[in-house]
Amino acid sequence: MMKNSADEMRAPGKTAYLHNFANDPGLDYAHRIMEENQERLEKIFSSVPVGILVIEAESHRIIDANPKALEMIGSHREKILGHICHNFICPAKEGECPITDKDHALDGSERSLLTIKGENIPILKTVSTIGIGGKKHLIESFLDISDLKATKLKLEESEKRYRDLFENVSDMVQMISPDGRILYSNPAWESHLGYDNREIASLHITDIIEQACREKFMATVARLSARQKPGLVETVFTAKDGRKIPVEGNISFQKEDDKLTGIHLIWRDITVRKAEEAQIVDLNRQLESMVSEKDRQLQDAQIKLIRAEKMATITGMAHGTAHELNNPVSGILCAVQVLRESKQLLLNDRETIQAAQWLEAIEKAATRCVKIVDDLNVFCDQEKTVFLKTDIGHILNRALHALEPEIEAKSIRITMPPPPQLPRIDADPWQLERLLTNVLRNAILAVDKSTGEIRIASSVIKDIGSDDPMVRLSIGDNGCGIPTENLCRIFDPFFTSWSSGKRTGLGLTVCYGIARRHHGDIDVYSSEKGTEVVVTLPISHPGRETSV
Repeated sequence: MMKNSADEMRAPGKTAYLHNFANDPGLDYAHRIMEENQERLEKIFSSVPVGILVIEAESHRIIDANPKALEMIGSHREKILGHICHNFICPAKEGECPITDKDHALDGSERSLLTIKGENIPILKTVSTIGIGGKKHLIESFLDISDLKATKLKLEESEKRYRDLFENVSDMVQMISPDGRILYSNPAWESHLGYDNREIASLHITDIIEQACREKFMATVARLSARQKPGLVETVFTAKDGRKIPVEGNISFQKEDDKLTGIHLIWRDITVRKAEEAQIVDLNRQLESMVSEKDRQLQDAQIKLIRAEKMATITGMAHGTAHELNNPVSGILCAVQVLRESKQLLLNDRETIQAAQWLEAIEKAATRCVKIVDDLNVFCDQEKTVFLKTDIGHILNRALHALEPEIEAKSIRITMPPPPQLPRIDADPWQLERLLTNVLRNAILAVDKSTGEIRIASSVIKDIGSDDPMVRLSIGDNGCGIPTENLCRIFDPFFTSWSSGKRTGLGLTVCYGIARRHHGDIDVYSSEKGTEVVVTLPISHPGRETSV
């Protein structure tokens, strides 16, 4: 390949000179060395993976080309050697050669190679100038960088796509150094937190994290870094203006040679999600409260239904009992009165005095039986109920006045805030006073002397499941309370938790009968801190009677 060039540049008389000294051993060795060097150079010239052209600088004629150059140009040696490189190998026009005409130096410069088909191949070209046979020649070497350019183009396009993605995504993208300095942040991060580029460059990651969350955040980052796995982290950012922004972020780690070089974080503002979660928690709490309340109401309704069925059964029995007791008790009282009158004049002897004492005891017992019969009659609705427009506040004051000696005897404090303007209700004043008196007397008996307190409150409410207004009267005390196991029996006739002889056991039974007769209700709530009795009565009664 270099042989033709060598023949062209061979000086006259050189062959004769070599022939004359062919028999000289020293010269023969030098000749072999020259041939071996030439052969070695030709092999290198032919096998090097870089295209090489030898061009005469003055004429721009191509005088040699290696196989790689021919491959890149897409032609044979015969079609290239002796041709001018302008508009054939080099796209430069004649007179505008960057080397010979413009004195440029090309060393690893990106240029174009013009193929035989007129295609331009991007190359990395180096041109050096040497003298051969007394003439200036250009040695051009070039490397095909088509694949490199294509890869670079794809890389640039990919980089542009990712840059556009990071620049326009609503998520906050960050890159921080291993020591926590912020190296990069996208516009979404800046718009959310309000910092400009100059301020960001001076920030540490902990500068934007809410102080109460820093320790947990750093512990999570350290744990994920030790595992060398990406993960999810949740924290709270503090914006420049002081706003607290709850965020959730994906964290990943960049390493080179097993050394941490950067931490990538993609944050998402979860303010709305947190608000929705809080709202869901609140709604669940409300729902649980509503279900609990409905369950309580259902249990109350079930208890009241059982109580009503029980009372309906007891009423028939109580009616017969009252009727059967009334006549013999009346007879006993009459007999006691006759015997007492017959003994009045004979009270001077001991036996007669003792008999009079027994008559008094019998009378007291019989009177107590009359009271029980009276209560049973009230419970069984044996009396005609008279519904009149009644001031419940006035009835309450009458009951308190009647019990005033008992209240003062135990130094009980009555707490009764000014009641609202209550409407007059349809009620039997006598029965209503009896109901309130019984409830108040139970409260007086329950509290301790000197420390006792009775709380009274009233209001107008709407009945559950109805739009009809009702008057609600609450009487509470700070007494010993009612054991839970007794609450379901407190309205039963003759059931009492008081000591023997203290009460008849018909007080709350009578109260229940009066409340139901007025189409109202009575409920008892009790704990260790005391008992509350709640009486609810309708304001109007459609079937009220106005006469006895």
